[in-house]
Amino acid sequence: MLYHKNMEILFGKPSFEYPLIKENAIAALFVPLTIVVWENDNGVVSVSYWDPQTNILPLLNIKGKEALSNIKDTSSTINKIVEKAIAIPDEEGE
Repeated sequence: MLYHKNMEILFGKPSFEYPLIKENAIAALFVPLTIVVWENDNGVVSVSYWDPQTNILPLLNIKGKEALSNIKDTSSTINKIVEKAIAIPDEEGE
């Protein structure tokens, strides 16, 4: 069996994780957050991840102010990192 080339990037921060797990123990399944960069058989590289606000929050029924704030902030940060990572440079290399 052949495996695709891939890289997993883990994002963990106790101050983000604790309020989530305190409200819903199932949140432990989603932290640390993972971004997977992988290449398919045709050489196409993809980035896959679960956005905390869009994909994880609806599953957990989180209501606490601190946990919701952490999810919003972390979601924004991860989305910016991924957007920057997959940006195609212009002709000047920027």
